[in-house]
Amino acid sequence: MRLLRLSSMLFVLLSLSSLSSCKHKEQVRESSPAFRHYIAGYTSGIISNSDPIRVELTEARDVKAGDTAKEKLFRFEPPIEGTVFWEDPYTVVFRPARRLPNGQAFRAEFRLGRLMKVPDSLAVFPFGFRTRTQSLEVKVDGLRSYDNRHWQWNKLDGTLTTADFAGDQAVEKCVEVWQYGKLKPLTWQHDGEHKMHKFTADSIRRGENDGKVVIKWNGQPIGADVRDETVVPVPSINSFKVMKVEVQSAPSQVITVYFSDPLDSRQNLEGLVKLGKDIPVRINVRGNVVNLYPRYPVRGSVTLTLDKHIRNPAGRSLKTDYKQILRFSRPKPALEAVGEGNIVPRKGGRLVFPFKAVSLKGVHVKIIRIFSHNVHQFFQV
Repeated sequence: MRLLRLSSMLFVLLSLSSLSSCKHKEQVRESSPAFRHYIAGYTSGIISNSDPIRVELTEARDVKAGDTAKEKLFRFEPPIEGTVFWEDPYTVVFRPARRLPNGQAFRAEFRLGRLMKVPDSLAVFPFGFRTRTQSLEVKVDGLRSYDNRHWQWNKLDGTLTTADFAGDQAVEKCVEVWQYGKLKPLTWQHDGEHKMHKFTADSIRRGENDGKVVIKWNGQPIGADVRDETVVPVPSINSFKVMKVEVQSAPSQVITVYFSDPLDSRQNLEGLVKLGKDIPVRINVRGNVVNLYPRYPVRGSVTLTLDKHIRNPAGRSLKTDYKQILRFSRPKPALEAVGEGNIVPRKGGRLVFPFKAVSLKGVHVKIIRIFSHNVHQFFQV
């Protein structure tokens, strides 16, 4: 939850007739509207397992940022261990001692009466929130050659994406890659938010006959109820063919073609690669992977044709022309604000509200002025 403190602001609503959204909120004991005189905002709705819990007051207290709260201000059900401190003179924060369990609903009480004089009926402020249910997705790319000389050995890249924060060590226990009945070693790269985790299986061997690599994943180590596997074909060392074609429609259109061997770097692919009825494309070759970038947006279904004269560094060509129908889906309508979320008009100047939009014919802008006496309700997420 993001808490903002404003005395008067402009609240901008962007509405789309083709879009609708809703937010899940955990049912808790309804709080009195009278709390708005004392509480400006609080944590609610769906939160991450690593998020702190905040309550923002309408009036500043005589404290400094970082001060530990002397009073016992929070109570949770189920119980949560943690520390309480002041983020600023308005905001008190409860930081859990460890990550919260995923998919758990919490009821909370904030003892407002221990900070200020309030009516007995407002001494305890009830609220609630729920942690996001953990899940994961695994995307496996095609085989990639190390260079143009050593075709026998390849590497396999993949990405594991989690719905919520997950520890690196736990994530690394979720994926296994097998070839010829042996477990392949994996190297990992984890992003700073601990939600996207890239892995690479090294030394995938191409033999005299076609083979396969089996990728298995199990979400149990991170508390996700997900288990699945996929198989990636491994071509024999004696074959040269197209292994896989992928289409990416957003944010930009890209066609990725995986060949079994690296391509001859001396060969110009212009005229050997065709998309639809001569749709112009920009071609980028890296080893056995060819990326095609349409010069203008493509809609619907088009045919990709790869000429049989495409060859590897040893001069071996494809046996026949390769054709595949590709489908470019239209990006779903979306609208995203750009910036920090604060919209403050300048005196005597124009108000600029930047945003990004896709697949929209128009955007309706509605501006509502929020006055200080009713700003509290707009801070609840």
